[in-house]
Amino acid sequence: MCHSTWRGRKLNTNDHCIFEIAASKNRYAGAVFRVATVGRVKPIIRRLSDTSIEALLAVIDAIRPGIISEEVDKVGRDIIKRAGFGKHHHHRLGYSIGLNQPPDWGEGQIMSIRRGEKRMLQTNMTFHLVPGCLIAGELGIVNSATVRVTKTGCEVLNSIPLKLFEK
Repeated sequence: MCHSTWRGRKLNTNDHCIFEIAASKNRYAGAVFRVATVGRVKPIIRRLSDTSIEALLAVIDAIRPGIISEEVDKVGRDIIKRAGFGKHHHHRLGYSIGLNQPPDWGEGQIMSIRRGEKRMLQTNMTFHLVPGCLIAGELGIVNSATVRVTKTGCEVLNSIPLKLFEK
């Protein structure tokens, strides 16, 4: 279940779990998703996680001042489509994050990286990039990063290794 709340269910052998980790300092927030498995990694989980990571890295590489938000979305969305998961990517590819107020670390609807968003990215904007897939009723996968737009590209603000964690 993607973006679910705690249920008290123990992970079973060969289950996967998505961790969404967030932090805040002086009201500036950052968040990151990572995927972990217990036991054997199911092939679909590996393919989805690899696709999410590939899309995330491509989006990070594409971000620079002056690029239109929907162009960034297209970079990630095209990778997800090519991998055969396009119909399972139902949401925006990222959203503005940074200065926040409880109970949320996002900046609401200030700016999204999504289809139809015509605004340009500017230096020092920060985003939580979330190229993931949800196969309704079955599973969800997302690997993410919080980034800051720099003068020449973007800087990843979290340092958790970008990989599928296996135990």
